[in-house]
Amino acid sequence: MHIALKAAALVAALALGGCGRTSATPGLAAVGASAGPVAQHFEITVDGKTMVLSPDNPTVSLVLAAVMHGATGLSLSAHDKANNLGFTLMVADSPIAPGDFPIGECGETGACTTRSKTAGLTTYPDGGVPDPASAVFAYDYPELGLKPAVLTLEKIDDVVWPGVGPAKRLRGTFKGGFARLERGADARVHVVGPVRQIEGRFDMYAALR
Repeated sequence: MHIALKAAALVAALALGGCGRTSATPGLAAVGASAGPVAQHFEITVDGKTMVLSPDNPTVSLVLAAVMHGATGLSLSAHDKANNLGFTLMVADSPIAPGDFPIGECGETGACTTRSKTAGLTTYPDGGVPDPASAVFAYDYPELGLKPAVLTLEKIDDVVWPGVGPAKRLRGTFKGGFARLERGADARVHVVGPVRQIEGRFDMYAALR
C-alpha cells in the first residue's frame, strides 16, 4: 500500500478509536464506567514525558481494551483530551497469550514479521478528528533503520468484570520508536522529523468481542 494511503488508514483507525465514542457507543463508555473493585491502570511515556491516564473514569480518559475473534485479536486504545493524546495498538491473526509481539507496519518490500500488528500515536484536539500530520506509527522497515515496537503481554486472566460479565484481565507493556514516513521528490520513502520514543504500561480489563 502507498505510504500516504497506509498512514491515512491508520489515522482513521485512531479517530474511530476515540471520536464520539462516549455518546455514539454507550456500551463502550459503560464498560469503562463499570470498572468494579479492581482499579485499572494505563500510562504512556512519549519522549520522556509520562502521562498516567484514568481508565476507570471515561469522562477524563477513554481507555479501552478488547480481546476479539476467539482470542486471536487484541485492541488497545487510549484517548485523553487533557494530554491531547490518541493512541491505538492492534494485533490480529495471532493467539493472544503471554509473550512478546513485534508491532509495526511493513516496509515496501513486505519482508517483515509484523503483518496485522499496528500501532500509532496522534494528537486528540478537544476530542476531535486527529491531524494526519501529527501522526506517527510503529514500522518494521529495516531499510530506514526502523525496528518494530514490542508489545509484551505479561499476564492474562479469565475474570468476571463487575457490571459487565466475562472478560479478560491484561497486564503488559509496549515500547518502541514511532515515525512519520513520506515519499520524497526522488520517489523514495524517507523518515520525516524525529523518531518518537514511546513506551507504556497497562493493567486493564478487556471486553470480549
